[in-house]
Amino acid sequence: GAGLLAVMQGDWAAGKRWSEACLVLSDARGDAKFGARSRLALARIATAQGDHDQGTALLAEAVTLGRAAGAPSKGAVAVVAPGSGAVR
Repeated sequence: GAGLLAVMQGDWAAGKRWSEACLVLSDARGDAKFGARSRLALARIATAQGDHDQGTALLAEAVTLGRAAGAPSKGAVAVVAPGSGAVR
């Protein structure tokens, strides 16, 4: 969505704003798949900005939600991301 596009363009502030808005909406709707996706985007932003603890916490939440949503790819991305340098 808009958050990912902003991140891809290097606009971390807009990426965070849009991803947080998506997170609020997905949580309000109980949509675990999009909640996981939002958390993954926010984890990328947090780690890129040096907040590794927040990034790790968001990745853990994304794994849980991705698995709950039956979207193993979301959980897999979150599990692999720490080893790929996304967190450290």
